[in-house]
Amino acid sequence: MDKPGCTFLVPPRLSEDRVRAALGALGWQVSEAAPARRHDTFVDTHDGHLARAGLQLRRCRERRRWELFGADELLVERGTAAGPTRGAVARRVAEVAGDARLLPLLEVRGTGRAVRLGGPGGPVDAAFETWRLCDPLGRCAEKELRVLTLAPSAGEQVGRLAESLRRLAGLEPVTDVVAEGLRRLGLPRPGAPLPPGLRVTAEDPPPEVVRKVLARQALALRTNVDGAALDLDPEFVHDLRVATRRSRAALRLFRPLLAEESVTALRAELTWAAGVLGAVRDLDVLLDRLRGQLARTGVPRSAARWVLGRLERERRAALAALVEALRSSRFAALVEALDAVKASPPDGWPATAANWGAAAIRRAARRVGSWQAAAGEPTGAELHRLRIAFKRFRYTCEFFADALGDEVREAIRELVRFQDILGAHQDAVVALHRLDGLVGAAARSGARPALLVALGALQQVQREEAIGRRDAFARAWPRLPKRLRRLRRGLRRPGSDDEGS
Repeated sequence: MDKPGCTFLVPPRLSEDRVRAALGALGWQVSEAAPARRHDTFVDTHDGHLARAGLQLRRCRERRRWELFGADELLVERGTAAGPTRGAVARRVAEVAGDARLLPLLEVRGTGRAVRLGGPGGPVDAAFETWRLCDPLGRCAEKELRVLTLAPSAGEQVGRLAESLRRLAGLEPVTDVVAEGLRRLGLPRPGAPLPPGLRVTAEDPPPEVVRKVLARQALALRTNVDGAALDLDPEFVHDLRVATRRSRAALRLFRPLLAEESVTALRAELTWAAGVLGAVRDLDVLLDRLRGQLARTGVPRSAARWVLGRLERERRAALAALVEALRSSRFAALVEALDAVKASPPDGWPATAANWGAAAIRRAARRVGSWQAAAGEPTGAELHRLRIAFKRFRYTCEFFADALGDEVREAIRELVRFQDILGAHQDAVVALHRLDGLVGAAARSGARPALLVALGALQQVQREEAIGRRDAFARAWPRLPKRLRRLRRGLRRPGSDDEGS
């Protein structure tokens, strides 16, 4: 492994000759080496798994290889156009991102002159380059950037050169090439990392909490629109749907602070958006589920093609309706409306996010805990309602987690475990309902007995899955009361109260 090199932005006011002169003044000898060319494509998952781990992955077309940069290391291997295959890079990517798809984020085409810098610590390979920054998906015009790049082999010389360039030529190193490129192109970073200004602090007054929480959902909606409309990864649709759900939960929680007409109008628009998103997302979940089950149950290929083909046609129609909605002025107006909500707390409302959040979370915890008495043998409908209660509880915790700290974050992790069980149960119930419809359609079309048998086998798989998830829930439920009591105790701070939830 080698240490990565360094990239410096060269502002328009500085010519290459002035930079060379500045280096010469410090005793660096600059000599020409060869023409410099690059054609790199930076990739990441839809939600920025690699970026969150402090990594950048790029495909270097000129060198026909993949490079993975960390803070102090560089891994290199050959691979296909789709991604690294079997070497160290592929293993590290899988470790961080699992089997998530790799998507192109930024394309860099560079030309310039390679140079060798001779100095006190030995020679350093570098290049004066002009980069053309491009969106691989063609959503915006190209931008141009002038840079000085130092090769990874520069090693310890990078620090000395960086100080020289900063002091004499005013050049600053770029710590994150992808983030800088996306910023200049006006494109969102993967995963919509939360700007510091949208984190809820303990002392935030209620109107500021409302603004930040709803602005976060607007950011998530803006960030995921292109990925969903271009059908790059089903997770973009999922993230959009979650943002609409969080927005509706926030409006429900914030309702006493908002004008009634604004809440009613926004909820109606969010319901519309959730509907077109849900039509695609539900089919994505069902298709992914049935593909695996069809492979495991040994269903004849003709039956599998009939089932998947019918659902894929439904998805294409649902996706077309979704794309039309996402590109509409109605959706754009919805996002803007979330950013424009103004709150006015009534008299006696908790003064800070810490007090308000503690009271709201304790009350949401009591609502979930009240199911304890009826949780012996809950029906499917009861589990569905409980799933919604868990979801609202979790969202309330998420809204105030930054203000209230580790106790709330730990509670969120526990809530996710329960939600996963209840969500898997609901997926099985929905799949069984959809399969009932497919059985009816197959029977009406005079399908062969083999298809009906295959559909029956899939129905039985869903029934068994639902039973297994109900059993898992029954085993997990006794852990919850203790967890809720610990959370409520942790939130009983001086000055907190039960108003405003």
